[in-house]
Amino acid sequence: MSTDTYWLIALVLGKLCYFPLNYRPSKYYFEFPPIDTKIPLIPIWIVPYYLYFSYLLAGGIFIWQTSFRHEYLIAYTLATFSASLFWYFIPNGVKRPDASHLKPSWPAKAIQQLYRHDKDGNGFPSAHVYASLITSWYLIQAFPQYWYLWFGIGTAIALSTIFTKQHYIVDLVGGIAWTIGAVWFSSILGW
Repeated sequence: MSTDTYWLIALVLGKLCYFPLNYRPSKYYFEFPPIDTKIPLIPIWIVPYYLYFSYLLAGGIFIWQTSFRHEYLIAYTLATFSASLFWYFIPNGVKRPDASHLKPSWPAKAIQQLYRHDKDGNGFPSAHVYASLITSWYLIQAFPQYWYLWFGIGTAIALSTIFTKQHYIVDLVGGIAWTIGAVWFSSILGW
């Protein structure tokens, strides 16, 4: 097996840590009321929130075919394991609003279902943010002619985390910081 296959296996194992950590009770909530309470719950943002899964799969497949595969796998794996360690030692989450008052629509139903099935753990840093931005970064490196598309999708997914009330603003900032750190470490390590 190639080194990249080992990195891919490590990434998948790291991603699997998300679920047991998400089901642990949260001890900390990093809400910043002056900002977080003013951000509205906008159900249509569930679309880019769920787009995340397709984007990561398609982005990973595209990047796998390029010379950026190795750096991408290292960055994504480092971000995933370091975030999992943070969630383990500092279990934090997001208190979700009551979504029962939303006007009946398919986006509102999708939000309500998300709240029922996704526990409130693993708030800071936002995995949605760092994973989509790392993917966007390497797609931009590999396919710069479509930079506006990769940037737009990554930004929409990141913003969807706060407009669906799945994350606080600080979680989004943490996801951005995790992205920068992981990309930087990946570029200097070059394992």
